[in-house]
Amino acid sequence: MKNKEIYLVVLIFLLLGCKNEVYKIPDPELGFNTMLTYGTMTDYDGNVYQTIKIGNQTWMAENLRVTHFNNGRPIEHIMSDSIWGSSWYYGGAVAYCVYANHEGNRKRYGLLYTNRVVGRNAPANVAPPGWHVPSNEEWITLFNHLGADSVVGGQLKEAGFVHWQAPNVGATNSSGFTALPGGYRSPQGVFVGLGTTGIWWSSTNRIIKTYPGKGVSLSYDTNAVFCERDSFIEFGYAQNFGLSVRLVKD
Repeated sequence: MKNKEIYLVVLIFLLLGCKNEVYKIPDPELGFNTMLTYGTMTDYDGNVYQTIKIGNQTWMAENLRVTHFNNGRPIEHIMSDSIWGSSWYYGGAVAYCVYANHEGNRKRYGLLYTNRVVGRNAPANVAPPGWHVPSNEEWITLFNHLGADSVVGGQLKEAGFVHWQAPNVGATNSSGFTALPGGYRSPQGVFVGLGTTGIWWSSTNRIIKTYPGKGVSLSYDTNAVFCERDSFIEFGYAQNFGLSVRLVKD
């Protein structure tokens, strides 16, 4: 009987030890910083996302993958390279896609959206109530909170090489933002950059008609954030680029 009691105590100790150890290891699927506390948010489609408070802001810690605006209107899913590219001539499509049309990329990297989904000419709000697509100023607030330009990119990027290609310079994910390299879709419909680049829309628009959208970019080979704070005025993306989206809380 005594031996059984000792065995039970040892077993409980080992199980608790394993539980604590597992908690400290980053999630191999999405790479969250498990030393931080995350919340949750739900979109129109019922997708549940992790959220993280950084300074006075609360951000999504995953890329958006909703396929409807919050009024129920569906967003067009364009798979064809030629159809995506031809939308340029019609003022840009209100559309999304999955990187390389591979459904395995949807949950992990989120969807890629045209500027018509998030920009000034969007037909409705893509964010659920209480959330919105961040402006340039809100992105800059995030960067300012994290400090010097030389470390901001690393604090945003998921650590390690599960998703980011080596060397993934400076990546610590100390902020909990968990930026992943979801790549982008070019105006010609070509998929580029999975594993090396992540680009997110801003809601702030440029005046130039053909390049109306602002964006924030991270790369595997630098600790910097593009656009840098002093370059937002000049930097923009064509309206039918397919970029990732993060939302920030109102």
